[in-house]
Amino acid sequence: MSAFLTYSELDTDIQRRMSNSAPDSPRRLGAINNSLQELYAEFDIDSGKREKILYVVADGNPINITSAVPDFKKASDLRFLAPNRHTEQFSQIDDDMFSVHIGEGRRVNEYAIDYSDGKLFCKVNTTAGPTSKQLHNMGDLTANGTVALGATSDAVNLVVDEVVTLAQSANIKFDVDVSNSVNNYALIDITDFSDVDLTDYVGFGKFRFYMYIPSITELSSIELYWGSDSSNYYSKTTTTQADGSALAVGWNFIEIDASGATETGTVVDTAIDYLAVKVNYTASYTDQTGFRVENITMYLPQAMKLSYFTYYLSQTSAGVFQEEMTATTGDQLLLPRRFKTLIALMSVYYLKPMSEGTDALVWFSGINKQITAEREKLGLDIGNKPKQPVRKMKIRRMW
Repeated sequence: MSAFLTYSELDTDIQRRMSNSAPDSPRRLGAINNSLQELYAEFDIDSGKREKILYVVADGNPINITSAVPDFKKASDLRFLAPNRHTEQFSQIDDDMFSVHIGEGRRVNEYAIDYSDGKLFCKVNTTAGPTSKQLHNMGDLTANGTVALGATSDAVNLVVDEVVTLAQSANIKFDVDVSNSVNNYALIDITDFSDVDLTDYVGFGKFRFYMYIPSITELSSIELYWGSDSSNYYSKTTTTQADGSALAVGWNFIEIDASGATETGTVVDTAIDYLAVKVNYTASYTDQTGFRVENITMYLPQAMKLSYFTYYLSQTSAGVFQEEMTATTGDQLLLPRRFKTLIALMSVYYLKPMSEGTDALVWFSGINKQITAEREKLGLDIGNKPKQPVRKMKIRRMW
């Protein structure tokens, strides 16, 4: 016997309660789904929890989890996946306060989940901070290796800029002259900087850096090369920013996932001392002034387990979750069997007017009392009402 309530047993109970006056099957199914939606909207129910493993760079930047948890309703808990770190608890705070803490440089176990541009994002901070290795801060042309223009590219006018910066006092700036090589790309590379051992990051790490883009019209992608020299390197491109949003005019937070990178030659992972940033575009791209790059760092994501309440109402007998229940006999509500009476009563509440019209008005008062009594009987099992987000006021002391 299933641990969850099935469609068939609930439907049978509804028909019994309505004797011979129950509407047809599609209407009964609609009433069940409406009852479930109402209950899920009003309460967070433990049987509606799911878990998802996320690989998180805990640097406070937004992580797009829209596709990872398409049925997300509300977060319940976040913990490290490693069993020996389960005792390290995380607090969920609102996005505004999270941003303040990151700006202040605080290191605490906390996370924020918020929507932006129709997408769901998670931000994570930890006491230890992210695991990372900086390859080059991109703030000087000769202090650590040599930054140079690509010999067969359209990159020109390479300088250090201390005016238009974002997260550091200086960055590397270059322009694009599309007639310089007619190869439809601009490239700058850095050679012979201090060796960085990326052995533990191979196939797992994520490069992150800031890049200022003056124009995205006809721009195709941003590409990164890293290796032991200009003949032995990995390469990978991206067409979006780290959070999945489109490349934009101005500052972009770029992420290049090392997984699936193309290897040219044979890279010595213990001695990475070659980098190149490449801007790819079509033949219609025009001359541009003011590409800028800051701080190329590789991060090692940490495995974390997100526990959350789903808005999916049911699952098939094969365990496939559904937004709504179908009329399949084996479909299961994501509710224990003890909820059977409550859902049946709520469904009958929707169905009675269909079968009896205005004659059901007197009857409503009685069934409302039964529904209220059933909710009270379930007590804490029914879950908690979701808290409405409250905007916090930040007050700074003036003394």
